[in-house]
Amino acid sequence: MKKHLNTFDIIQNVTISAIAMHRFTYSFQATAQKFDLEIYPKTHYFFPVLPLIYHKDSLQQILSSNELYTLLAKHPEFCSSLQHRMNKMSSQTFDALNMAFNKGLLTYNKETHQISSLRNPFTRTYHQDITHIVLGANKLGKWFAKTPIEEIQIMLKIEI
Repeated sequence: MKKHLNTFDIIQNVTISAIAMHRFTYSFQATAQKFDLEIYPKTHYFFPVLPLIYHKDSLQQILSSNELYTLLAKHPEFCSSLQHRMNKMSSQTFDALNMAFNKGLLTYNKETHQISSLRNPFTRTYHQDITHIVLGANKLGKWFAKTPIEEIQIMLKIEI
């Protein structure tokens, strides 16, 4: 049976997603700066984030891995149905980014298509499930910062 979400649940889900997008961006920027790479993620980097961190098995594999390469070597099924989940969750990705922009967590440069984090990450304590989602977004930000988008697409078998 499909669960129907009420308005509060929808707002809560978008809020958690916006926090995850913020954390992804913040860790992307911090990692890229360490390696002297392009500091800000462009829009297309965000589309695999929510489908990966909201998929229970994928999130567990992300949390238990140190690098994207090792994760994919250990779990070749990791990419299974990711493209489908990305397509299905694209509106949620847009909603999360929109909320993050409206709340001043992220900013968008129209000329360069780069998104940047405006604040430090939240230090609030969350429920364990939310903490795992935020930690997963953090790891993805670090991994994606060190990997060109073309390589991410090949490794994850996706088109953005």
